[in-house]
Amino acid sequence: MINQDEQSEERAIMLIVHGGYARSLALQAIEAAKEGKYTVAAQLQMEATEELNKANRFQKEVINDNLVAREEGRSVSLMDIHAQDHYMNALTIIDLADNFIELFKMKRGG
Repeated sequence: MINQDEQSEERAIMLIVHGGYARSLALQAIEAAKEGKYTVAAQLQMEATEELNKANRFQKEVINDNLVAREEGRSVSLMDIHAQDHYMNALTIIDLADNFIELFKMKRGG
């Protein structure tokens, strides 16, 4: 049976995994749009958003873990901070990818 600290670490790792994958998909979407492959870019952005939604579930759990830790007098783990950074980076890259895709479409007249 895994203890609370191991569960918390596992949630942070899953946040990193899904956030990182979402970021990667969004970057691939930018590359596809750069090549004029807008349908592929849209599909990749949709997949990135799905991954971000998965990450969001873990983010809520990580935040809750940290609230409990603070109530118990424990400090926030560096892993949790790192995981949150991955999530926020994914959010930013997905938003930027949407804008880049639109710019590429405008530039090419598509």
